[in-house]
Amino acid sequence: MEKDKAVMVLEQAGIPFETLSLPEKHESAAALGYPAAYVGQTAVYQAGGQRVVVAISSDAKVDSGKLAAVLGADATPVSDAGAPSPFGAEEGVRVIWDARLRSAPVVVVPSGEAGTVLKMDTRHLASLEIETADIADTSGQGA
Repeated sequence: MEKDKAVMVLEQAGIPFETLSLPEKHESAAALGYPAAYVGQTAVYQAGGQRVVVAISSDAKVDSGKLAAVLGADATPVSDAGAPSPFGAEEGVRVIWDARLRSAPVVVVPSGEAGTVLKMDTRHLASLEIETADIADTSGQGA
C-alpha cells in the first residue's frame, strides 16, 4: 500500500507523529478523547481562483470575514472536497492553520485517508512552513 502524502511530508521533515484509527462509526478525532481545541478539522474553500485548505479546531468555525481578509478575496466553501490533510497539499493549494489550533500543545488532524488521523506535538512543526492566521469564530458551535 502506498503511503499517503501527509505521512510522507511528515517523515521527510523528521516530525514524530502517530497514525491513529478512528473508532468504528465515528468520523471525528474527538471520539478518541482529545479536547476539542486540540482536534483539527479541515475545510476546503475557493477564493480568487485558488483552492485553500483551512485547518481549525473542532470547537470553532471559520469566520468568513477573517478568512476573506487573509486571502484578499471572498472564499466559497467547496462542499464535495472531503476532509483533506493539512499536510502535503497539491501544488498551488494554499493551506492556512487557525492560530488557536497551531498553538495547541498537541494536535490531532485528518490524515487525508478515511478513518485515520495524525497526532503530533506542535513543537515539532516548527521545521515546516505553516501559514497561520486568526480565522476562527469561537463564539458559536463547531463548523
